[in-house]
Amino acid sequence: MSINLALIGYGAAGKQHVEAINSTEEVNLIGVFEQDKTKRIDNYKSYSSWQDVLDDPKVDAIAFCVQPQFKTKMAIEAMKKGKSILLEKPPCLSEKELDELIEYSNIYNKVIGVMLQHRYQLPKEVFDIEWGPETIATLEVSRPREMKRYFRSWRENPNSAGGGITTHIGIHYIDIASILLGKPVSFLFEGIRNYQYGLDIRTAGIIKFSNGSVLTLAVTAEAKKRNERIIIYDRDNV
Repeated sequence: MSINLALIGYGAAGKQHVEAINSTEEVNLIGVFEQDKTKRIDNYKSYSSWQDVLDDPKVDAIAFCVQPQFKTKMAIEAMKKGKSILLEKPPCLSEKELDELIEYSNIYNKVIGVMLQHRYQLPKEVFDIEWGPETIATLEVSRPREMKRYFRSWRENPNSAGGGITTHIGIHYIDIASILLGKPVSFLFEGIRNYQYGLDIRTAGIIKFSNGSVLTLAVTAEAKKRNERIIIYDRDNV
């Protein structure tokens, strides 16, 4: 049984979602709603409004590739209409919004997923290793960005972006570390440099996990060379 999915937003992230959707037989993309009518929707059905998506009985689930400040309200509206949800990261702007999404997911018995696609790039054998309390890991993420070009439109406003380089790029690799090491229980972020308040371009820190393992991290958009790596050490594995 396939899932009929509608996509909201057909920018760069939306097109990545389409590529992923088209690679699976379990999901059928039945239409796209893009508010900017100058954008070409290729060969997909184009919804004329958000309300048309909500009212379409064929839609089982909705993928949201919209600005972070709109996601919570739209996702709740969709769940009230019986639709499950897939949210491009970050899924919301605060813990309060996250709690609200979970609450409505329980009320309407609908699934909420978050798109963190980099986790599937790891080799399968990595997931078979059980990392113990003696584990220590380091995470380095360098993604060069031209600041004035990157921080524009909704990204230049902390209230709409929800953060800077750590939220929008570093989070993928923090997610990978959490899959391997378990539930994060404490965070200490230092060395933060901002493009402007609330929009970081560099972060260093320490994350502790429930199994006792520790991760040190460095995320930057200022270095000229791209690099992403995580190194994990315990008694028997590297």
